[in-house]
Amino acid sequence: MAKAYDRVSWEFLYQVLRRKGFPQRWFGLVANAVSHCWFSVLVNDRLFAAHPTMFYQAPDRIRVSHLAYADDLMIFTTACRQNVELLRDFLRAYEWVSGQLINGSKSSFIVGCQASSLQTQAVQDVLAYQLKHLPVTYLGVPLYKENIKACLFDSIISRLRDMLQGWAMTNLSHGGRLALIQSVLRLNQSVGA
Repeated sequence: MAKAYDRVSWEFLYQVLRRKGFPQRWFGLVANAVSHCWFSVLVNDRLFAAHPTMFYQAPDRIRVSHLAYADDLMIFTTACRQNVELLRDFLRAYEWVSGQLINGSKSSFIVGCQASSLQTQAVQDVLAYQLKHLPVTYLGVPLYKENIKACLFDSIISRLRDMLQGWAMTNLSHGGRLALIQSVLRLNQSVGA
């Protein structure tokens, strides 16, 4: 998303919360949180952050599957021109309703091996996004189709090796280094850094 937080329509967020049936108390907490510079919300002993993009649903007429992380979104659909046009229309409607913009320069698409060159060109014409081929890196993790190849993970291994060498220079005990390594591995695993 391009400047996602600055472009959020708070009225849109409020309408979504109302339509989704959130209780008035919860609605008040969210409205208060986004209208002030500082806040923290604790629900059932857990921190909770509301973001308008977590509430949208795809329209009934197109079936897509998606994976979302922060402001990154991966959408899966067929290379059928009609589906891609519906997807484009949905994304435009989302921009209009939410006040957010999709960053076309950071957006791309990948087609499966069964897609013809005509289908690929149709997707590119409709979406105007860059065509990429597997393997690609998404959120720091290689995405590929074939059998796992060790070379795909060279960049991750290199980053971890650099971190470990940096820690070797510090005065950490063996147990401290082990705890630090485990925490970074968990962090890298969860965010794909």
